[in-house]
Amino acid sequence: MGIGIGQPNRVDCVRIVAGRAGEKAMGAVTESDAFFPFIYSVETAIKAGVTAIIHPSGSIRDGESIAAANAAGVAMVTTGMCHFRH
Repeated sequence: MGIGIGQPNRVDCVRIVAGRAGEKAMGAVTESDAFFPFIYSVETAIKAGVTAIIHPSGSIRDGESIAAANAAGVAMVTTGMCHFRH
């Protein structure tokens, strides 16, 4: 429904994805191939209407992202592995 590629800023990436998905973002699942270093990406996804977030985890601030998802009733799945290489 939407894809954001190669964005160094993960919030911008979520905004791009949500914009491309439009109304289809409501109730959708979003996935990131990298962890969220800050909660802003998670908050942006929640505002777009997603109901689940999948990401590899690994940030020292994972607890903040998990708490934001829990507070919003959004499921969060951590895979434990990144799916990209530099």
